[in-house]
Amino acid sequence: MRVVLRGLVLPAVAVMATLGSAQAAWVASHIGTLGGDYTRPSAVNGQGQVVGISQVGQPGSGGPSHGFVYDRGSIFDVGAAMHGAGVSSAAFGLTNDGRAVVYGYERQSFANVAAVYDLNARTGTIVDFSHLGVSAGLNLNNRGMAVGVAYSPLVPDAPDRAFTVANGRAVALPLSGSEVHLKGLNDAGQIFGRYAPGGDLSRSQSFVIDSDGSFTDIGTLGGRLTYIEGFNNSGYAVGRATLAGGETFRAFVHVPSGAGLVDLGTLPGGHSSRAVGINDSFQVAGSADVLRPNGQSARHAVIWSGGLMHDLGSLDGSDYSEALQINNLGQVLGESRDSDGARAMFVWADERMLDLDDLVRDIGITNVLSAVLGDNGFIAGQGTRADGSYAAFLLTPAGHSQPPGTVGEPGSLALLAVALLPLLTRRAGVCPAR
Repeated sequence: MRVVLRGLVLPAVAVMATLGSAQAAWVASHIGTLGGDYTRPSAVNGQGQVVGISQVGQPGSGGPSHGFVYDRGSIFDVGAAMHGAGVSSAAFGLTNDGRAVVYGYERQSFANVAAVYDLNARTGTIVDFSHLGVSAGLNLNNRGMAVGVAYSPLVPDAPDRAFTVANGRAVALPLSGSEVHLKGLNDAGQIFGRYAPGGDLSRSQSFVIDSDGSFTDIGTLGGRLTYIEGFNNSGYAVGRATLAGGETFRAFVHVPSGAGLVDLGTLPGGHSSRAVGINDSFQVAGSADVLRPNGQSARHAVIWSGGLMHDLGSLDGSDYSEALQINNLGQVLGESRDSDGARAMFVWADERMLDLDDLVRDIGITNVLSAVLGDNGFIAGQGTRADGSYAAFLLTPAGHSQPPGTVGEPGSLALLAVALLPLLTRRAGVCPAR
């Protein structure tokens, strides 16, 4: 199903690409463990490098989790390298240029230590944020920049403090208060996040901080809650916001021209929608309600592209699917559930929805539990074997260099569904090209 979005027009100048113009099969391989029972990837980049958590010790020993790096067929304990073997750790936030955030955790005090680690140089730098809080979350971009928020969870009324990082030390931004969350920063240096204005926890406003330090509250759709969930390198942001007078959420796109938020609507008969990501070709992924012919309500993964909302459907015709990520090839990762609530992960590519279980079956994984999507078509995740044990995997697009021990997936389909055109609106402050 494709729905025309009124008020959305195509720009006069654009590079047109054809959906399904190229095909590439995936190749599946095991990631392995740090000795324990499980490995769970948290991110994969466009080089096929993977980070996440993995249990150390011997199988069945119940050892702690450490951050890991997987690169070209080898797994490495980056948590122990940065924080010591006796500290629980995790790795997140992997960039395409091969840098990740590695956290070390002190469970009793809710404190953590954060480091920026370079996978290619095999070196890292501890970030000093102790003057702002006892724990912090960091975000990276592909140009060597880092931002974060410091917290002091055991100190009553302690503000959340946003910061940038310079020479390994946190430098406070002019933003502090309650419920400050940074979604991240793009390669232009723009920072995206949300906060509770005036300390009112019943409200959530989203913002953009430009590279020159200027602060923009992106506005609302009339309600009290606005959540940025994704952004691209042109400064466009997407997410969900409540409508006036109710709790219904609608997907929005923020156009960086002062026009406020654009309501992206929903599918026929539906009421709510959500956007989770936007790529650099201005395709937006999310989910929307739809009314089925039998009168029952359903939720389907969707893509907004070129002035159209595309219903991606679901695996096996079920009533529920949801997009979780979109990459710069226009591929979508998500999940689908059947009428009994059983969950399956999918990738949408070449205008087809593929069950990830089918793509990893040849390496002995029968049920994919979680997955993450990277640029260039890489997918990493965790699943279970027939005996119930855990296994982590990497799906590499054919044509890229393969790690040792890979198994081709002859049943997998094309990845490269390329993007269409930017979304522009006729609303006040935005002039569509003619």
